[in-house]
Amino acid sequence: MFNDIAELAEGEKCRMTAYVDDVTISGPAATKKLLGELRKVVSR
Repeated sequence: MFNDIAELAEGEKCRMTAYVDDVTISGPAATKKLLGELRKVVSR
């Protein structure tokens, strides 16, 4: 799952940071569209 999230973020030139219970996506392209894609990955 984390690899999939990182690939989605990097594809939009964003950065993924993961801690034990927290994942953050940051960058100018961190849009609602990207958030929707990330939710699909997490809900698998």
